[in-house]
Order: sequence, then C-alpha cells, then structure tokens
Amino acid sequence: MLNRRNLILALAAFLAGAFFLAEVWLPLVAKALIRVDPLEPAEAIVVLAGDPHGDRVMRAAELVIQGYGSTVLVSGGPVFYGAKECEAAIEFAVERGARREFFEPLCTDAQSTLEEAMEIDSELRRRGVRRALIVTSDFHTRRSSYIFRTKTSGEIEYRLAASPTFDFDPEDWWKTRSGKKTVLLEFTKSFNSYWENPE
Repeated sequence: MLNRRNLILALAAFLAGAFFLAEVWLPLVAKALIRVDPLEPAEAIVVLAGDPHGDRVMRAAELVIQGYGSTVLVSGGPVFYGAKECEAAIEFAVERGARREFFEPLCTDAQSTLEEAMEIDSELRRRGVRRALIVTSDFHTRRSSYIFRTKTSGEIEYRLAASPTFDFDPEDWWKTRSGKKTVLLEFTKSFNSYWENPE
C-alpha cells in the first residue's frame, strides 16, 4: 500500500506530466465535442440557429455549390430589436455572394437545440424529407447529432456538417477566453442533453 509520501510523489508526477503534455491532451478535450459524418447528397440542408458570425449559413451555401443539396432551410427565431435570425442570416449570406434562391427561412420559437430539433423534424416530415444535412458549428456537432438521432421521430436520416468557428480552434482553445468559454458551456450543455427529453 502506498504511504502518504509516495502518494504525494505520484500525484506530483501526474500533475507535472499533465502540465508538460498539455498541448497533447488539451486538443483532445475539444475534439471530443466534434463529430464528423461522411457527407452524402440530401433532400434538405438545415442551418441551426445560434451563430452570430454567419459561419454556418456560409458553410451551407458551400454545400449547395458542392452538390449536396439544392435547398437550405435557415432556422432561427426573434433576436435583437425584433429581427428574425433566420431572415438576417440569409441576408448576410446574400450580401457575401450567395444566391438568394438557395435559402428558405424556417423561423422557430425554439429556446434550446432540443426544441429546435423537434420543430425542424416536424417540418421536414411534413415535407416528406428522408435525409437531411444539419449544419452547425464544429464544437456543436456531437451534441446536435445525439439530439437529432435519439430525440426526434427516427423517420429521417440526419448527418452533421461541421462549420468552422472563427473564434474557436480545437488545437489551442485553452489560450483564449472565448475558447475556454465555448468548451465549458458545450460540455455543460452536452451533460444536460442526456437527461433532457421532448415535452
């Protein structure tokens, strides 16, 4: 049995190793949030709400150009000053060269990814969609994948398409305030998602 001195030495060695190898294991922490699916053409591409920088909607426009779909449904509800996020995101993309006919607003009242997933799933089933590409931020892909695959109707095949995030890099996330905040919040939300159920 280890005595107290040996225990302290073992703990010190562990902490020293963790410190010196931080640049090896810390990126793995962020990468655990990311799920990359093989992409296949889909009947609909859906952009999840919650991206104030436009990375998601621009990624969706790229997917249309690459032949993965012809229609992009842009999710989102009321935001600042009464503007609809779904409409603002489309205007953002069009101003940056995307063709307006790619997009269709899908305004929702969702207050969480689960609520958003339920509304999207209902709308896609109404349209007869059987396969959809869900576009969201890279750090949000694993949680979104879990929600869409386990807490919706099960009638639609969902694949996740990751959008890079301009202020989040999984290789050095711990070096910036925004990176640390993103990882902490996403792990907290992921933990909650396992217990959250549709109403």
